[in-house]
Amino acid sequence: MIYMEKIGVFGGTFNPVHNGHLEVIKAAKEQLKLDHVLLIPTFQPPHKQARHLAPPEDRLAMCRLAVKDMPYVQVSNLEICREGKSYTYETLEILKGQYPQSQFHFLMGSDMFFTVQDWRNSERIAQYAVICCMAREKGELFRLQEHAKRLMLLGFQSFVLEVRPFPVSSTKIRTNIKKFNNLLHYVPKSVLEYIYVRGLYALPQGKTFYDLRP
Repeated sequence: MIYMEKIGVFGGTFNPVHNGHLEVIKAAKEQLKLDHVLLIPTFQPPHKQARHLAPPEDRLAMCRLAVKDMPYVQVSNLEICREGKSYTYETLEILKGQYPQSQFHFLMGSDMFFTVQDWRNSERIAQYAVICCMAREKGELFRLQEHAKRLMLLGFQSFVLEVRPFPVSSTKIRTNIKKFNNLLHYVPKSVLEYIYVRGLYALPQGKTFYDLRP
């Protein structure tokens, strides 16, 4: 009997990556018994306008810094190297070619879970991966479970993860990026230092982290 390796696939802009993303990965690893997780920053998201998007090479670097102590996580440049808009079914097709004996678990937030059936070539997504979502807010669990039943009728396999709500978003982090000490609970220190050194998100350029730290 051939063992089917279980791989988590977690895509997004990660603009920037933060501790909420890391909590999702840890919960998925434990609850889904994943062998490893692919963290895939997108070059350009297809479903939304990406305002104040940091350069792809910086978002890739920040992801690598964030998971440097999580050996089961691999940061992939697959979508960044393709450039342009990346569609989930295309990424999963490529991954299936690279890992033909693996089972994929595609990780997403509740906002995407409620619309995944409307994505481009969603029937291929259902073919290639189990859809796994996590609640962003308290009280969402019942709604997610009900939508999982509807997805099953459409041919999807799905799983609702129980994840501790994390009260922060990448948007809020970008808005408050100058408040270094206030963000240490929400963003890995190595990522914050990188943002300061690189002058991302409208921080002054030509300064070092030590010049800007309050």
